[in-house]
Amino acid sequence: MIYTVTLNPSIDYVINLEHLNKGHVNRVNSENVYPGGKGINVSRILKTLGHDSVATGFLSGFTGDFIRNSLYELNVKSDFINLDNGFTRINVKIKSDEETEINGGGPHISDEKLNELFDKLNELNKDDILILAGSIPSTLKEDLYERIMEHVKDHNVKVVVDATKKSYDFKYHCHDFLELSIVTSGKVEYYIDGNEYILNKGDLLLSNPGLYHMETPNE
Repeated sequence: MIYTVTLNPSIDYVINLEHLNKGHVNRVNSENVYPGGKGINVSRILKTLGHDSVATGFLSGFTGDFIRNSLYELNVKSDFINLDNGFTRINVKIKSDEETEINGGGPHISDEKLNELFDKLNELNKDDILILAGSIPSTLKEDLYERIMEHVKDHNVKVVVDATKKSYDFKYHCHDFLELSIVTSGKVEYYIDGNEYILNKGDLLLSNPGLYHMETPNE
């Protein structure tokens, strides 16, 4: 089975209007709401392609109920952990002559609830694929994905990570999974097994498992 983890899901509220007049009342031309978050999006796309998956992570409040019910209507299986505080965030996406996004922060995730996630991951085995997608909430440590990968390592679970790095690691490192890097701005120097590669905005780099590498932005 494929499992997707979304630590900080959202309701994506997408509105379209011809022009955004700041400081004035604006009327939208159209509006839609969707269950959002990278892991959830992966589960939705997999379902569209005819593949089952289980979406997990954390949900809270009335917005969390909306996401859970929306996935049910889409026949996407889910097994989220309910938080006792706050509500799942709402992200506003304004599509006009230029695009503007306003992203919510999301609820606090306690150590107790985080341990519940690790308990769920204990049930995975070598036949499963675990997809970790999206940003790590500010209330959690940035090494959480690494801890999760280490946690499931003995279960021989195949792991896929899709996340934006908030900070760069200037030390050589390697993984036992395939790593896809995308340069979103400037230039990045990659060092792979002693060889230097210069990547520009829009370039992709696929690193095989076991290769020692590091990356340093130079612009």
